[in-house]
Amino acid sequence: MYFEHKFKSKIKADLRTSSTTQDVRMPSNALWPLPSAHRNVTKYVRECQIGQQCKVQQLAPAGLIDRRAITRPWSVVTGDTMGPFPRSTQRNKYIIIFMDLFTMWIEAIPVRKANARTIRKHLLKRVFLRFGAPEVFHSERHRI
Repeated sequence: MYFEHKFKSKIKADLRTSSTTQDVRMPSNALWPLPSAHRNVTKYVRECQIGQQCKVQQLAPAGLIDRRAITRPWSVVTGDTMGPFPRSTQRNKYIIIFMDLFTMWIEAIPVRKANARTIRKHLLKRVFLRFGAPEVFHSERHRI
């Protein structure tokens, strides 16, 4: 086969099919048509013993994220703010959102200011006093 003859001594270090396909310069008397060249190159690169031994692993290392075991409602709660939005008729510009990750229940509270005092007041009133204190509370970049 023409491809094997041409590339037996010229195995690409990165073994990318696209770069190998681009390197193929088909002679005018080639027996296989150009549309099948990509398929033939792909097959050759996958089956090449030398290429498989020299191939560099390109997967990212596994992260530290693990599955959360949420066993009951309101044990894990997330909180976030949205806004500023155009002022409402009640002069609210922001929305505070609390979400239970077990039931996916959302509490959305329109507020005028999205500062720590306002968020603490609504967290106490809308979550703690109604459902109890969660085991875990996730906010934008913090875990409490």
